[in-house]
Amino acid sequence: MMKTIIIDDEKLSREVLRILLDKIPEVEIVGEFSSSSEAMKFLKEESVDVIFLDIHMPDFSGFDFLDSIIDPPKIIITTGDKSKALEAYEYETIVDYLVKPITGERLQKSVDYVTHMLELERTALNSHSGEFYIKVGKKIARVRFDDISYIEANGDYIFIFRGKERFVINSSLRKINDRLNSPNFVKVHRSYIVNIKKIDRIRDNMIFMDNVKIPFSKTNKKVLMDKLNYI
Repeated sequence: MMKTIIIDDEKLSREVLRILLDKIPEVEIVGEFSSSSEAMKFLKEESVDVIFLDIHMPDFSGFDFLDSIIDPPKIIITTGDKSKALEAYEYETIVDYLVKPITGERLQKSVDYVTHMLELERTALNSHSGEFYIKVGKKIARVRFDDISYIEANGDYIFIFRGKERFVINSSLRKINDRLNSPNFVKVHRSYIVNIKKIDRIRDNMIFMDNVKIPFSKTNKKVLMDKLNYI
């Protein structure tokens, strides 16, 4: 199920879009908002897969909204203004541009396209022969296990750190841990998996690597020390 919200200051436009989306089984509407500020409050507490966003809003534009949120989901623009299409596609997160009045057939094509993109992202993280394949924008990046320093969970997102590089994916630490088939990785905390080969030192309950400090829990200390062949 694809969780989505609608942001449009026109009540009639929201109602029409909701009626059309209700006919698409794979879509779940979890919120409707008449202003960007209301939507931003919601997104601080909840995560969604797709936002149907009008460009022209009373408080600030849809583009201002996108510039104001961190790690935005997929965006489908819904507007009566054809002139902003070129500007819209400068945003990587905008995946489609629908001009009102929107037909059910055009909307279905858009939803099918986004569903396919989301499926690719959810399955793009695959492991074999000691490496991950991760979708980065419109490309697929190969990340070798040995090059990963640590992995951090933050809400619905996973951050994979390779030196100074950071890859962001929508997943869970449990799923990532299940896919790792290298003995060098240890889950040291509910939010962290570390590559023991990258550890510089350990002091008290902190791991030091790559100029960062990573906490480890008491329950995971023995597993960590065993992996380190601690004497």
